[in-house]
Amino acid sequence: MERVTHIELPAALDVATAKVLRDRVRAAVAGPAWPIVFRGERSGGGEGGGEASFCTGVSLAAAVAEDVEGARAAVAAIADALELVLTSPVPTIAVVEGKAIGGGVGLAAACDRVIAAEGATFALPELLHGLVPALIAPALRRRLTPAHFGWLAMTGFARGAKDAAELGLVDEVVPAGDLTRALGATLRAISRLDPLALARARAHLVPARELRVELARAVDVTLERLTDPVVVGRLRAFLHDGVPTWRGRDE
Repeated sequence: MERVTHIELPAALDVATAKVLRDRVRAAVAGPAWPIVFRGERSGGGEGGGEASFCTGVSLAAAVAEDVEGARAAVAAIADALELVLTSPVPTIAVVEGKAIGGGVGLAAACDRVIAAEGATFALPELLHGLVPALIAPALRRRLTPAHFGWLAMTGFARGAKDAAELGLVDEVVPAGDLTRALGATLRAISRLDPLALARARAHLVPARELRVELARAVDVTLERLTDPVVVGRLRAFLHDGVPTWRGRDE
């Protein structure tokens, strides 16, 4: 029996998918002390075949369509999922194929190990849309220097897996067909880990109370931007014409 918990991430996060993700992660960390492996949805084919996406973060279309309570529910569920991963008493592994954007980058960065296919890409476009990457900041600070985090967010364009590895976002880059092998090697490397010792170490090393406070503030900041009429108007314009430039639309 394979002693691993697999969680398939939704392609994008809205109220429904964010709540499902949170509940799956919650059940996994409360269940058997098995590693959790996060992978994205695949439209068809086996490994190396079909279209893959790790997670493209918050669905902008859903975000502008939600009322305030709906938006808060989605953002809070994402914050809960990130907190659960960051404080998980069991090892967490992200296997990234295709696109990781915004919250998807944050979910990967929150994991103990990130294995990426050569064709995977990573992008933080929030600032281009008038949003703030506050929810994912605690996860990204674990892997990026403040300067790298800031530059990724300010530029917003996608980086390839090798570039992401140089920055610290990715631990291992392999051909798509080698992902199963790489995951197996990682699982073997941690197979003798004492689960109770890891849980105690995580509780000691991760400032859970401070993390919860920071994520609560991040929910408020994110919701403030998502409900700002100017931001919403520009998001709708982006969804219409595909131009993410914040400045220049009204000039």
